[in-house]
Amino acid sequence: MLKVDIFKTESSFSVKESMLQSKRDIIIAAMQQNKQIRLMKKVQILIENTKTAKKAFYLMEAFSFALGSIAGGVLFKGAFLAVVTGIALMVLPIYYLMYKDKRRLRKFETELMHAMGQITNSYISLNDIQKSFERYIEEKNRFVLEKNRQTTVFDEFLAEIKFQSPSTVLALKKLGDKVDNKYFKEWIRLLILCQKNSELKFGLEPVVRSMNDQQNNEVEHDTAMAAAWQMFFLTIGACFALPPLMGQVNSDWYAALTKTTGGQILILLMIVAAVVQSFYVLAITKKKNEIM
Repeated sequence: MLKVDIFKTESSFSVKESMLQSKRDIIIAAMQQNKQIRLMKKVQILIENTKTAKKAFYLMEAFSFALGSIAGGVLFKGAFLAVVTGIALMVLPIYYLMYKDKRRLRKFETELMHAMGQITNSYISLNDIQKSFERYIEEKNRFVLEKNRQTTVFDEFLAEIKFQSPSTVLALKKLGDKVDNKYFKEWIRLLILCQKNSELKFGLEPVVRSMNDQQNNEVEHDTAMAAAWQMFFLTIGACFALPPLMGQVNSDWYAALTKTTGGQILILLMIVAAVVQSFYVLAITKKKNEIM
């Protein structure tokens, strides 16, 4: 009877362990699927923000794979490593979109800062928020053909206080919600306070100056990061160029590296390490940008 109980206990434990393992597998699979979904969403956002056609993006991916496959075939003389190199280079279009989106954001922030500065100067002299926005928009559109003029959040604000909402404060709050920038939100907050106390308008200039200082720091940071990326690519290029160069000196060593399973695994690990390191450099760059 005791043996039966032990067997039952062991069977019960085995079933519970199997259920826990199944749950772990489901959780891991769900996490991997969520990562893929997040990556796809990020790529989709980059495509939309940079106004890149999906067809153009897919063509860039195909071109990167083809270029990587050709380079891998020339360097490592094998179909397997050629395909792996092609897959590794498929991250390049994503990096290009990230760079393009960063340039777009910097351009937008620069234009935003100039707009804030012009409106601030007008508001300090005129003490009339509507006229200040009108003067900025008039200046912005002075040398632009009417068909080429773009509607900005400032145009929308002016149209709202003229034709829709008589409340300037409410219109300013809506304007602040349209732009995700901490300096702009602080500037809007001060503009709202100025509707009750006009003496606070002199606090608008320091906000614009702080935004300008932050942009100057970002330019210096970008220069330093460009040097870091240059060094990274030079190092990776040297690592990939070393095997064929050494092959010119010792053909047996090169054949063992590219033809044997162990050698191909080493090259595979080198390619994976290069891709992982590029993610690491990108993460450091993004983190430092956020800190600044």
